[in-house]
Amino acid sequence: GRIGSAWNAFVEGGAADILGKTERPRRAAISGLKGQIIRAPGSALELSDAFFKAAGYRAQINALALREGLRQGLRGKSLEKFLHKAVRNPDAVEVLGYGKGATIKSVADETAHYLTFTNRLGEMGQSYLQMTARHPLLKLLTPFVRTPTNIAKFTIARTPLALMTPSFHRAMKEGGVQRDMAL
Repeated sequence: GRIGSAWNAFVEGGAADILGKTERPRRAAISGLKGQIIRAPGSALELSDAFFKAAGYRAQINALALREGLRQGLRGKSLEKFLHKAVRNPDAVEVLGYGKGATIKSVADETAHYLTFTNRLGEMGQSYLQMTARHPLLKLLTPFVRTPTNIAKFTIARTPLALMTPSFHRAMKEGGVQRDMAL
């Protein structure tokens, strides 16, 4: 599962998830034990990131399955049976309040990235990331972009400034769970 891929990424180097903390694929420029020692902090960061993504993903899978089962009016053994199926195959269960065609899995994946501040950036952020890839000096000045930007967005979303953000207005328009979370 997700923890296994995190451990493999730690041992072999690289990222367990394309939207990891290091923002770009790491390569083993220095081979052998010396290279492993030099890459250890980045590998540990990727491992911890993957661990917390897995925890957030699993928690959201369980919460959404329960919410959807209760929304359908299931109780007792029928709820238990539904939960078992939904947790084992989260792609097969659509959830209301998260947009058209949203499944338990897609919402849980999104939540895992949100909770670890590794969700995709908007258009401006993506442009800046591409610019840092082309200009090494810019990358040296701003080695991390995605996580600090997402932390700032997370902070703003919990202040009155959230009323001015496009994401707040999208959530209000979407309604349901998205609106409730925004409020």
